[in-house]
Amino acid sequence: MSDPARPARAGTRRERRERSRAQARQAYGDLIVSAVAQAALGTEGVAARDARDRLDERGGVGPHDPTVLLRLSHPQDDDEAARWAAVTIWGAGILALELSGGFTRLEFEVDEGEVDEVAPSFVALAAGHLHGRSREVTQPCPDGRQRRWLEVAVDGEVQRVPEPPEPLFGSWQEARLGLPRLLVSRVLRSRR
Repeated sequence: MSDPARPARAGTRRERRERSRAQARQAYGDLIVSAVAQAALGTEGVAARDARDRLDERGGVGPHDPTVLLRLSHPQDDDEAARWAAVTIWGAGILALELSGGFTRLEFEVDEGEVDEVAPSFVALAAGHLHGRSREVTQPCPDGRQRRWLEVAVDGEVQRVPEPPEPLFGSWQEARLGLPRLLVSRVLRSRR
């Protein structure tokens, strides 16, 4: 017999845990969206838009992916209109500033107390890029490939935003099979 003063629990333990995690993710996403939007309000000419429930030119953002899309309020020409920036949550405590052109700045282990520090720095970088105070730089790597960076002027200082590196493997199965070969080839190359 159940106690009438105590409400019955809805669902299994696993379902309650999943609901609790989903609520925590939603609350963290709301915190990020509001912090970035607040920082954008204080930045001249930059408009922030919650893009969690819209499809956009970045390739489909859904409600599971808290994202704030940043653009110029009044672009002067097509080049300015084509530039965009987005602040996205990539995982537990990982915030990403994605800039048009394929450049990404990541911040790891961002908890709720640090969001108010990270959001203004991301918005300042985005504003520099959106206002055209950025340029693409390439740098040769030791293996012959070209590494791309975006240099953005923020408050008289130049900050570099890298292009994300290409993954070594396409899946965990490839990694499991290819990692020993990769390690051996790198060790042999380093001994030459």
